[in-house]
Amino acid sequence: MIDFCRRQTATKEGQIKISLLFSILFICAAVIGMTVFAQPYAVYATGEKVADPWVVNVDGVPVVVVDSEEAGEAVETGLRMHYAGGDFEEQQDIEMLNEITVTKYSFDDATTHPVVMNGAEAVDYIIELNETSDEPVVGFVTYRYTKDKEEIPYDTVKLEDDEFDKGEKQVTQKGKNGLREVTNYETLVNGEVVESEVVKEKIVKEPVDKVVVTGVKEPEPEPEPEEEINTAEESYDSTSSYSSSSGSTSSGSSESGSTSGGGSGVYGMIGTPYVWGGMSSGGVDCSGLVNYIYGGARGRTTYAMIGSLQASGDWKTSMDQLQPGDLVFPSADHVGIYVGNGMMVHASMSQGCVVEGPVYAFYGGGSY
Repeated sequence: MIDFCRRQTATKEGQIKISLLFSILFICAAVIGMTVFAQPYAVYATGEKVADPWVVNVDGVPVVVVDSEEAGEAVETGLRMHYAGGDFEEQQDIEMLNEITVTKYSFDDATTHPVVMNGAEAVDYIIELNETSDEPVVGFVTYRYTKDKEEIPYDTVKLEDDEFDKGEKQVTQKGKNGLREVTNYETLVNGEVVESEVVKEKIVKEPVDKVVVTGVKEPEPEPEPEEEINTAEESYDSTSSYSSSSGSTSSGSSESGSTSGGGSGVYGMIGTPYVWGGMSSGGVDCSGLVNYIYGGARGRTTYAMIGSLQASGDWKTSMDQLQPGDLVFPSADHVGIYVGNGMMVHASMSQGCVVEGPVYAFYGGGSY
C-alpha cells in the first residue's frame, strides 16, 4: 500500500513537470513568433519586403527611400549624368547647389512599411520632382554660349523742306530693319536658363532710316497787275540786253553742258544768287546748283539724290572716301559739291549766294 502511494505521488509529480515544460515551450514559441512577425520592414511597389531600407536626404530633408545604401549613393551620380551628359569630366565639374546624404531608415513602429525604390527609380523620381515643383529639389548649374540673330528696327527721321508745299508729306526713303548677331553667356539650373548676358554683338546689316519730309513752302501771293507789267518790261529789257551782247552767256541748259566737270566748273558759280527752285546762272538753290553743273540724272531734290546714290551703290559713308567733284551732304536736306581738303561749294540760303566753305557736317556723299 505504501509503495502504491509512492508510485501515485511520483506519477503526479511527473505529470506536473511535463505540463510546466509544455507551458514554458509554448511561451517561448509565442515570444519568438511575435518577435519575428513584428519585425518592421519596407516594401517595393510590387509588395516584396525589404528589411534594411535607406533614405536619400537633400539638405537634411528626407526625399526618397531606397533599398540599399549603395542605391542611395548612386543617386547623385545618376543626377549628374542626366544634367551634365555622358562626358565624365563634365559630370564632375557640374556644380550642385544642394547636399545629398544617405542615412539608414529609422522605423517609427512595426506597422510602418514605407515604399522603397531602387537607384534608377529614385533618380527618375527626383528629376520628376525638379520638373513639377515650383523650386527644384536638387539643382545643378551649367553654363553655355549661344548665338542669336536679332532685327535692328529702323528709325524714322522727320525733316522739313521748303521745296515742298506747306503740309505736303513725302516718304523720300523707305526704312529697312538691320540685323545683328548676338552671343549670349547663359547660366542654367537643371537645363533651364536663369540668367543670360550679352558678351558680343556683331552688326550684320545696318538699318536704313525712314525719311519723311514735310513741306513748309508758303504759297506765293498772286502778283498785282502792275507787277505783271513791270515783270514783262524787265523780261523785255533782259532779252534785249542778251541779244545785243556779243559775249553773252547761253541758256541754262547749254551752260550746264559747258561747266560739267564738277569741282573745276563749279567755281564759276561762286557769287551766284541763292534763288529757291533756281537752276541757272541767274540763281540756284543747293540741289539746283548740282543740277546745273551735272544735269538731273540723280533727281531734283536732295532726297532723290540720296536715294539714287544708295540704290546704285555709289553712296559713301566717310569723308575719307570723297573725291573732288563728288556730292557731299552735310544733312539730308542740303547738298554741295566737294572740292577737296574738307571744302565744298554750295548754295547757302543764309549767305544768299553760292559760296566756298568747309564741310561743316557730314551725313554722306557719293559720285555723281
